[in-house]
Amino acid sequence: MRSISEKSKMIFLLVIAFGITGIYVSLCFNQNIWTDEAFTIDLLNRKKTFREIAAYTATDVHPPLYYFILRCFVAAFGVHFWMVKLLSVVPMLLLFVLGIIWVGKRFGARTAGLFLLLTAALPCTMEYAVQMRMYTWCMLFVTGCAFAAWDAYSGGKTISFICMGVCGVCAAYTHYFAFVAVLWIYGFLFLSYVFHKKGKALLKWLMTVILSAIVYLPWIKCFLHQIKGVSNSYWIPEITPTVIRSYFRWLFESDYPAVIMLCQILFIFAIAGLIGLFIVHRGKNMGDYAALFSLLIPILVVVTGVLLSKLIRPIFVIRYVMPSVPLLCLFAALVFARLSRVSCAVLTAALICLFALDYRTEYFVEYQSTYTDSTLALLHENVEENDIICYNYRPYDFIYQCYFDDDKLVYMEDLDLTGDYGRIWFLCTVYNPMPNAQVLVDNGWSISYVGDYGIEQNEFWVYVMSRE
Repeated sequence: MRSISEKSKMIFLLVIAFGITGIYVSLCFNQNIWTDEAFTIDLLNRKKTFREIAAYTATDVHPPLYYFILRCFVAAFGVHFWMVKLLSVVPMLLLFVLGIIWVGKRFGARTAGLFLLLTAALPCTMEYAVQMRMYTWCMLFVTGCAFAAWDAYSGGKTISFICMGVCGVCAAYTHYFAFVAVLWIYGFLFLSYVFHKKGKALLKWLMTVILSAIVYLPWIKCFLHQIKGVSNSYWIPEITPTVIRSYFRWLFESDYPAVIMLCQILFIFAIAGLIGLFIVHRGKNMGDYAALFSLLIPILVVVTGVLLSKLIRPIFVIRYVMPSVPLLCLFAALVFARLSRVSCAVLTAALICLFALDYRTEYFVEYQSTYTDSTLALLHENVEENDIICYNYRPYDFIYQCYFDDDKLVYMEDLDLTGDYGRIWFLCTVYNPMPNAQVLVDNGWSISYVGDYGIEQNEFWVYVMSRE
């Protein structure tokens, strides 16, 4: 029987990549967002120029490139939840295609296929692939930087250094822990050149570092300001040994405990397999070093985050390792691809099952896990022109503003009960009390309970106030 050519395998993998992307796209058409996504929408609604975006993000804790990309996108298509979510899927498709072509060319179609399935099926990947945040873009930039760095090491071509520098700068301008990953990538490449005494390549590396630093220089002042702000106050709780142990579970988070355990066992098996490969090949196989390099980057990002959190204050949460997650998948793919054909087939079937289970969970999260749809239906169908929406939990005002016009929203303490309103739809959370009943009566208002509702993870009781 004639074997299938490598080219045909690669084309098949590309078709699979587009299919997986289509499945991701199916998770975008909903109204569910969480706090960080609401920040993104709020920024888009309020900041219209690149200068305004840069100034606003400078007061936050992230660099601005993702918001720049997003501003260009919504300028053409408008600010729609599903459209903004869709923009996060785009780099996933680019990552899949890049991984298939790059990994397949250097390590074979089997490794490329495993890389694709591992990246797509990992629970945390599917979760963040459709969020209105910068993580998928970070994944693309960090992976591209790592791939280019490997080519720069193995070939030393100028184009590899250019690609490494461009991807590295883009990563640094997108998320600071993507920047950390890039620094480690640059550092490993430097050590490899020093160890192997590659003076000419080391000069190219130095030029890449200098040019990258020059391009990043305009943001340094904002970066230092953000570091100062974080060192004074930040929302992340203390990192304890228990928190650190939870990092390992987070990578494989699932509604099914058996799936979590199986993934953890496979990961440990992959590490043991890599050690075995180094012993068997006596450190002479380039693929073994590629796997080791891919494993160390995400681990060192976590170590860096934990150390900085101990030295400054807690600044690291495990989702900040997301930019490096594809490299973890590449490590596992490089190890598992050495298994027999039957073993790879079994693993492939298991990954497909994992992908299906992850999709089921994520579909519930995106479409069914909150009261958002029923709340929006209630208010959009019943709130009339002269009605207003009042809320009693100020930290969520920018989330409510993502769903309702500013002229309809009023915070409870700013509510003027003598105002010329039709009805007042009151969103009452447990964090603050309801308006004083006697004050309502004195101002001619009656109040009645409507039902239990919520937006995002903020659940509340809805009451309607009418004039007696």
